[in-house]
Amino acid sequence: MEVTGVVVLLIIISLAPACKKLLTSVAYRIRAAGDADIIRAKHGTPSSDKPNTGKCGKNPKSGKGRAAKRRRHG
Repeated sequence: MEVTGVVVLLIIISLAPACKKLLTSVAYRIRAAGDADIIRAKHGTPSSDKPNTGKCGKNPKSGKGRAAKRRRHG
């Protein structure tokens, strides 16, 4: 019984730094997403969770965009 407790404690101690790094990474991503939303709001551009009707799903053969420019200019 005591050995089991020691083994569990060692496992928890060994996993603590990895869990801390994971939580730090998740917190950083959440803060970055919030900052990006604030910047988008200041500039008046739509946020990433809303469909962007002007830029997604363009047909590369329609003559618009980078791929078409590369085809035209070589």
